[in-house]
Amino acid sequence: MGVMSIGSGGDRARRRASRHLHVAAILGGILSLAGVARAQPTGDSAAAAAELFQQGRQALLDGRLDVACSQLAESQRLDPKVGTLINLAQCEERSGKLARALQRWDTAGTLAQQLADRRADFVAQQRAALDPRVPRLILRAHDVTGEGVHIVVDDGAERSVADLAGPIGVDPGAHVVKVTQPGHADATFPVTVAEGASTELEIHAGPVVAAPGPVAPTAHSQTAPVAPIQWGGTQHILGYVAGSLGLVAVGVGSIFGAQAISARNDPNCGNGVCNSQPDAQTQRNGVTAGNVSTGLFIAGGVLVAGGVVLWLTAPRSTSSSGAAGRTWIGWAPAQGGGLVGTGSSW
Repeated sequence: MGVMSIGSGGDRARRRASRHLHVAAILGGILSLAGVARAQPTGDSAAAAAELFQQGRQALLDGRLDVACSQLAESQRLDPKVGTLINLAQCEERSGKLARALQRWDTAGTLAQQLADRRADFVAQQRAALDPRVPRLILRAHDVTGEGVHIVVDDGAERSVADLAGPIGVDPGAHVVKVTQPGHADATFPVTVAEGASTELEIHAGPVVAAPGPVAPTAHSQTAPVAPIQWGGTQHILGYVAGSLGLVAVGVGSIFGAQAISARNDPNCGNGVCNSQPDAQTQRNGVTAGNVSTGLFIAGGVLVAGGVVLWLTAPRSTSSSGAAGRTWIGWAPAQGGGLVGTGSSW
């Protein structure tokens, strides 16, 4: 970082700086007045502004500058007037806020000319007297290019590199310039300026910020080897299938059994004699259902018993290797879900 103060030898540069600042301040005053024209005060706000002005004026006479400047600024916000701006500029000038006071004088001068106020000459004289006292900060940017570059002085308005063509009027004392550029860390540059001096400050972007690299796999993101859930081989599976089929057969047999019982208890038939042909057919269907139910119960019982025997007598496998003819189903966690696999070893 380089800081250089320009003394009397830099009068030409200082005059150029003054012209730049004057033009910028006038433009700011015009924009401010445009806002004033769009928002005329109401009766209540005008009365409040008048009260604040009297309080601020008295505080200014008493030397209570913080209170005076605050009240005068609020009065100006509620009801902009040349007289309020004059007192506010004097308050801020006495408070050491020279750059802000100069802006107030510029705004007051623009408003006075617009309203043909007789105090326009007085405002111009006060501004001319203050202008040489306002410090100028000249920023020299190096390697600060590209889109998204922002330069801020004392957390104020953001500026682009193109805005650095002219000097920046600041108050006497310490300041901090912050440079923000995409892909770089923020860089800050402290600087102290004296009343009436022009100070050059070299600024640049901060260190390059490394782009984020690929995310290294973690223990949770790596696919773990499939851990088989061993079922003891094909015999276990056959026992499971046989038992399941047996249970299904018993369930279906129960349905046919219920139909047979219902037909046998039909009140329209008794001792093998039915009152009508449909009732007789129902009886015959009931007999068939009973026979089917009996067969299913027998088959289901045999399958369930066989499945239990197969399951209980299946050999246990002690390791994932060395066991022949074993079928397994396995699951393992993986990134975004899990993996399910089946296989056999022979």
